[in-house]
Amino acid sequence: MFKSRRIDCVYYARNWNSFEFGKCYDKLEKQELVLIVDNGLSTLQYQRILEHAENLNCKLYPSHHKVKEAKRLCCPHSISVTETSAELTMQTFVDHIVSRICHIEFVAEKLRLSTNTAFKVLKWECDGSEQNRYKQVF
Repeated sequence: MFKSRRIDCVYYARNWNSFEFGKCYDKLEKQELVLIVDNGLSTLQYQRILEHAENLNCKLYPSHHKVKEAKRLCCPHSISVTETSAELTMQTFVDHIVSRICHIEFVAEKLRLSTNTAFKVLKWECDGSEQNRYKQVF
């Protein structure tokens, strides 16, 4: 469940900001995070790509430190992770999702142009997967 939340965030970065690639250097960290996750790159592999680009005098890629910071922003703050589980409060999760949505440029622009009223509608669903804990293998 925790992994799907992280992938959802990367999915957001790939779909909502892909049209702005190269427009602003600050947004490159998100794009490079997508590159790393989609291709399964390790830290060493990304650093080699970065060094190779710099040797060709092409400063296209941000440092790995900035990419890690972009990755950190994709996860909610007060999350508790153990070997077998990841937990966070529902309010923290909702606040994080709403915050990420509000940072999408065209959503922020629509909010600025609107009547300054915004509503969030949430749906909670249980698929029953938690009721089969005895069948799970770790």
